[in-house]
Amino acid sequence: MTLIIVAFASAVFELTHEKGVAALFVVAVFLFAMTLVHFLREIRISLRKSDHL
Repeated sequence: MTLIIVAFASAVFELTHEKGVAALFVVAVFLFAMTLVHFLREIRISLRKSDHL
């Protein structure tokens, strides 16, 4: 949704949208990587708890 807003705003103000889209892509990839790290931490925690049963 944000990508569409950036593209529309850049068209309205007659700006190039490549830099805005690239920045949003970098942020999205970073956030995705952070979610994978948190997911792997949760898996490790759950495996430790199951070892004690």
